Amino acid sequence: MTVQIEMSTADVEAAASAVGTVAEAVLASHHAEHVGALAPALPGSQSAEAALRLRGVWSAQARRWSSDAAAQRDRVLASVRAAVRTDQAVAESFARIASRGGAVHP
Repeated sequence: MTVQIEMSTADVEAAASAVGTVAEAVLASHHAEHVGALAPALPGSQSAEAALRLRGVWSAQARRWSSDAAAQRDRVLASVRAAVRTDQAVAESFARIASRGGAVHP
């Protein structure tokens, strides 16, 4: 069985770039600080302590997710570039073969 896959490199690159944009937006957000701001409003309470812990965990997880998303963007872009290079190399090889021996039939 033969499987043929067609992709628009521009679409894949745009999707990867969108992932990168979201990763940057997550890093730029300050949601964790808003949660931390609850602590002074609830002095001495368990909720204040929980808000401070949540602020730290949320910040760390947002940085981790953002880093993972940026790495995914980079991997997708590298894969697209590799696929384009491979397609070009194959096309050049077929062109050389065709120029030596006539038409190439599938």
